[in-house]
Amino acid sequence: MEIAVVALQTQGTLSKETLETLFSAVQIKEETAARVSVWLVGWGLAAAVAQMSRFNVDSVICAEHQMLKDYIAENYLDVLRLINESHPSALILFPGNIAGNELAVRLACRMHGKSVIDCSAIVYTRGNVIVERPAYSGNLILKYRLTGKPWYLSLRSSIVSMVKVPSDSGIRYPHVYTDFSIDIKQPEFIKSREITARFQDVLSDAKTVVVVGVGVGNREGIGVIEKFAQKIGAVIGGTRPVVQNAWLPLDRLVGQSGKVITPNLCIVIGASGATPLL
Repeated sequence: MEIAVVALQTQGTLSKETLETLFSAVQIKEETAARVSVWLVGWGLAAAVAQMSRFNVDSVICAEHQMLKDYIAENYLDVLRLINESHPSALILFPGNIAGNELAVRLACRMHGKSVIDCSAIVYTRGNVIVERPAYSGNLILKYRLTGKPWYLSLRSSIVSMVKVPSDSGIRYPHVYTDFSIDIKQPEFIKSREITARFQDVLSDAKTVVVVGVGVGNREGIGVIEKFAQKIGAVIGGTRPVVQNAWLPLDRLVGQSGKVITPNLCIVIGASGATPLL
C-alpha cells in the first residue's frame, strides 16, 4: 500500500501536528510493509527537509514556491492535485488542523476520493482501513471501514501523544528526494495583494492557553484578556462565536469545530461548554 503524508510548511519548521501524522504513517508502515512518501509543500523548506531525516519514510517530494509562503487554500490545492496525479497513493494523511481538515475534504472531492476528518484512530488490517472519529462532543465514537480508493484522512492532534515522536537522536534514514516543479501565478485580475495577518500555528505546542468565549462581551474584552495572557506567558484562543465575530483570527479557533489542544494548563473565560474544548 502506498501512503502519502501531506506536510505543509509556512513557518520554517513542521508543526507538532504534522510530526504526529508522520509518526502515525510510519507506525502503519512497520505493521504492513507499506511505502510512505511525504508531500512537502511550502516556502523555505530547508529546515523541514532536515526534520524528515529522523523518520523512516521512503521518499520526500518537495514543492517549493514563493507563492506558497502564505496559506491560500486554492494555491495549495492546485499543487497537491498535481502531486497526487503524478504520485498516486491509496491513503493520503493530513494533520488535523484547520488547513489540513479543509484540504483533505477539498482534495478528495477533486480527486474523486473519500474523506474523513478529525480521525482519532486509524488501523490497517486484512486489507481494510478502519478509522474512528468522535461525535456529539466526544460522547460517541464512530467507526468507519473505508471502501474504494483513494482515502483522504486528517488525524486529530495528539492521537499519538502517549508515544514519543522521534527526537533528533542522530539516526539518519536514507530518502529519495524529488523536487516537484511548479509554476504558480497570481491571477491577472488581482493587481495587488496585502497580507495583514499570517496564518500561525501557535496553539499546537502551547503549554498554557487562555480560551475566551463570547461571554467576554466584545473585542475590547479580548484586549484585556490578551494582556493577562501575555503576563502569564500563555497563548490566547477563542470559541467559534468569538472567531465568527472576528474578535480573533481563524487560526485561534479552539474546540470541536477548531483545534483540539493539549496544554498543561487551560484557563477558560466566558465560554459555555468548556468540557469539549479539550
